[in-house]
Formats: sequence, C-alpha cells, structure tokens
Amino acid sequence: MTPKLCAAKFLATSRLVHGHTEQLSVCRNASALIRNIDHSIRQNSPCPTTVSEMARPMNDDVLISIMDILVLESARSTAAAFMSLSRRLYHEGGKLLLSGNIDLRTSSDVSSFIAFCLAEDASRAACVRDLTFTINLLSPALASSLAEVIPRFIGIKKLVLTRADFLLRGHDALSRAFASLTSLEDLTLIKGSASAEFLTTLQSNLRNLTLFEIMIPRGLTGAQSTAELSTLNITYLWMDILVLEPYINTFPRLSRLTVTNGALRDLNSKRPRYAAFSCGLGGPQDLQNLRCINQAAQVDGGWEALEELDTDLATSWILGLSCKVVRLVLNIWRDASHLLAYRYSS
Repeated sequence: MTPKLCAAKFLATSRLVHGHTEQLSVCRNASALIRNIDHSIRQNSPCPTTVSEMARPMNDDVLISIMDILVLESARSTAAAFMSLSRRLYHEGGKLLLSGNIDLRTSSDVSSFIAFCLAEDASRAACVRDLTFTINLLSPALASSLAEVIPRFIGIKKLVLTRADFLLRGHDALSRAFASLTSLEDLTLIKGSASAEFLTTLQSNLRNLTLFEIMIPRGLTGAQSTAELSTLNITYLWMDILVLEPYINTFPRLSRLTVTNGALRDLNSKRPRYAAFSCGLGGPQDLQNLRCINQAAQVDGGWEALEELDTDLATSWILGLSCKVVRLVLNIWRDASHLLAYRYSS
C-alpha cells in the first residue's frame, strides 16, 4: 500500500532523527525518492491540516527503503538515527548498516563496532559482509574483545587487513579468530611477513587474493585457503626477486593474475621508472637468469592457461610464462600522470 504523506509529514518525522535533515538533503537518491513520493501524494491528497496529522510517522517500509539508500550513499550516521523511531527499524537498521563496507580506522571505531555487533544478543554479527582494518595498533584488551566477536561473522565475504602484521603477529588470539573464518571469498593483505603464514591456517576457500608487498615463500603449498583461488593480485617491492615457482604451487587453479611493480605504482618514487631492470640483481644477465629460473619452474608443472595477465612489460618478461594467456594487459607509463594499458586477446 502506498503511504499517504507529503513534504510536511517528512519534515515532522525528520525532527525525531536528531536534526539529520541536512544530511538527507545531500543524499541524491534519497532526495529523489522523497520528491517522487511527495509528488504522487500532492496529486491525490491534501496536505495535513492538524498538528497530530503532521506528526504521524512515515510507514516503516518507506523508512527502511530510505535507510537502505542512505547506507549505499555512505550516509550511515543519518541511517542510524532512523533506528530510534521504532523497534522494527532498530532491528532492520542494524542489519542494513552492517551490509556494506565497514572501515575501522581507530580504536574508537573498533570499540563501537564491537558493541554494535553484540547488540540484540549478538545476532547482528552474522550480517557483516565487508570489513576493512586500517588501524595500526590495538590494545591487548581491545584485541581480545575483537577476537571474541570475529567467529560470529559467519557471513563475511571480504576482508582487508592494511597492516597485517599488527593484527596477526601481535595478538595470537586475534590471528586465530581471523583464521577460523570459513565464509571469506576475497582477502587483501597489505605489508606483513606473517601474512603468508596466515594463509596456511585460514579455513576459508578464497576466490580472490590481493597481496601488497608480501612475497609467497617456497614452502607455502597445499593450503586449504588457496587451493581453489582463481584471481591473484600482487604488488611487489622494487627490490624483491619475483620467483614464480611458489605461486604456481600455492595457487594451482589460478585463472587471472595481476602483477604490479611497486616502483611503477609509486608516482613520486625517485627510483628508475622500470625498477625491475635495476633492482640490485647485478644487470641484464641476472635478469636473464631469473627469467630462466621461472621458465624452468614450468617445465614439470605450471598453469595450463590464464584467462588474463595484467602487468607491465618488464615484469611480464621476467615471469617468462609458458602457458596460454587468453587476454594480456600491458601497463606502460607514458609520463607521471598517464598510464597506457594495451590489451591483447588470443
């Protein structure tokens, strides 16, 4: 049933959400929704004439739709204010607020997030889908509290750890809690020597993995989390020696590979533009030897084919791939602000 309301009713309701009308006005889709509702009602119904009629709350279904739009538009504080209007909105709002990406940057963020997840008998924790940790340090007490709630994230699909060592190496219980997750499909690990070890204990079957300045050691094979991985994105340091064998063994079913040279990624770097040719290996002969090592690793077993390889020209040569590549994307910097991507399909 279409709720009969007009702009005056919406303004009356907005007073109950602690003065967030201004935030609603900058939310493009929410404003469009309200205008459409208001226009349709003006065609059929008069505006309210009594105070009691003006203060009548909007239909919960309409408010839930608006909350959903606000979450999509990253206006979470406004959406959260709606939760005080009714018991149903309190329940549904909790689920909506946890359905999108959540970026935890400070200890205060983490503390508030834990408390929010544990509300309603901790039922909200199952609604977490996409979680990013950009925080650098956690106190032992806060890490312990976080470790207790993480196993409740039974529906989480995507996890980003931007300073992985701070979370994985410094707090054993927290590392075990992350490793216990079984529903993860997309994992990003940024900077951390403990990250590769974490992959051996992770219980999820990953589909997408991004490693930023993390090299896979030779001994990392047979991990459950990487056996079915289809997409791998690597950003390696300019001084790293990119040996292919550990990646072939660790990710046997890979179909899409992106390899980015860290020096090329950093536009402000003072290192040579093609740092792979001057990374301390000694010169062209060492690079040729590295290419030969990578080619030899594929003689007795390698990927049968890659659907896509996305990298720069120098790195593609060093990798020395012998398998079929259906689609090749070569990234070449024309200058500091223009990246040319050449695409080839077989």
